[in-house]
Amino acid sequence: MQLPRFLSRSGRLLAALLCLASPAFAQEPPASDDTLVETARFLIQTITVETDREASAEIIKAETLLKEGGTYTEDDLRQAIARVHRLPFVLDASFSLRKGSERGTYELVVEAHTARWFFFDRGAQLTSFDRSYALEGNFFNSDHFTTSQTGLIGGRLFVGRSGVLYGSVGFHQDLVSDGSGIELGYTHYDLFGRGIVADASYSANQCCTSEVIPFGIGPELEAWDWDVDQRAALSLAIPLSRNRSIQLGWTERRGGAGDHRRILDDDFFRRDFIFDGDQSSRQLAARWVQDTSDDPLLPSRGSVLSAGLEYAEYDATDLHAYRFFSDELPQQVELPDFHGEQLTAALSATRHWSLTPRQSVSATGRVSAGRSRVTNLRVDSGLLPETELDIFGGSIGGKHLFRLWSVREPGNLGDLFLETEVRYGVESSSPSLGLANNPLGRLEVSTGLTFRNRWGRLRLNLSYLDLDGVL
Repeated sequence: MQLPRFLSRSGRLLAALLCLASPAFAQEPPASDDTLVETARFLIQTITVETDREASAEIIKAETLLKEGGTYTEDDLRQAIARVHRLPFVLDASFSLRKGSERGTYELVVEAHTARWFFFDRGAQLTSFDRSYALEGNFFNSDHFTTSQTGLIGGRLFVGRSGVLYGSVGFHQDLVSDGSGIELGYTHYDLFGRGIVADASYSANQCCTSEVIPFGIGPELEAWDWDVDQRAALSLAIPLSRNRSIQLGWTERRGGAGDHRRILDDDFFRRDFIFDGDQSSRQLAARWVQDTSDDPLLPSRGSVLSAGLEYAEYDATDLHAYRFFSDELPQQVELPDFHGEQLTAALSATRHWSLTPRQSVSATGRVSAGRSRVTNLRVDSGLLPETELDIFGGSIGGKHLFRLWSVREPGNLGDLFLETEVRYGVESSSPSLGLANNPLGRLEVSTGLTFRNRWGRLRLNLSYLDLDGVL
């Protein structure tokens, strides 16, 4: 797909961000002789995987990115186990060294506890707001809160030496709507024997999901409902080294258009009640990622650094809706086609620290800048046939994770986590279009319990959201 010329500015913005991140790209300086003497290195003669499901052994071995006959430090081995731990079907992983059959060699033993072939996920969310918002199709949140539930059941099947076929059936429900959907996908590990991971998936939803479009496309923080939709996605992760990779992603979504509303405007009569129309969205991403964290759930050290380009596009066409004019009955109107696209360069970083063996804290930050173009954007001053915007964004956050309970027994693995997070972000555009909430601040405070075992996961989350960003 050829992007518009006006978006080329974001390429230069990405180059500037990458220059800021250049210390992370640089290789570490050569170690001194003293360091070389003190750092233990191990010649790995063989790699053995001990796991609950032998079908996953080849995938786990490939994900270490280690080669038999290679020499590695203890930190190299820990990073390899962290990669194994990040596999979606691995719940816990550890390693040990045994003496090899030849003098000075070792056998690396990777012990991995995997999930069952059948899995479930069940979640409940209670969100409190500083005032009324038109969120998730719900314009009745005058009590400043809303609840929602999600759930799915599914299964995975290992195919050949390096493939995983998966599928699930799920549902979602809030105060005024509910729906269901299915998903099918396939993941191939160690593609071409180079450690590349490729994933393809397809999903379909039956009424009624909601999507908040990106700020650069809907600067009044707009949401569109989907009556019925289908989604296809592809992703590719290409390792550059043992902790660096290039990650590519594409998502395409098409379906019927539902109601259109401004989230910050809870006036029932200012909504577009769309009864016929089509809409589609597209997202593309290309990122350079460096991940040195030691654990996907309870990281005690390391960091994650990401820099890349993110493209988003949204279309709504052939729209027919009911609209209120003054105190009259609603009238049927034909709305103009809507189109928007944006390209941003983004840089994000997360750092982890250990407090105790069961607690950790993390700090994260993100900055982005780019360009957008919108056709038929409706604002208070009227309809803007063609609008081009410079867009900027930034956020900071902190997280505390506490493992309340854990069990590691043969055939029985479980964890209970308490996670608390605070995040503040701001987005703005130039020109501001005279909008009262541009720039727009977002403050979110959340805490939640997560229980998981080899069969699935249960989640309960409480959140507070302030979209004006004013304490």
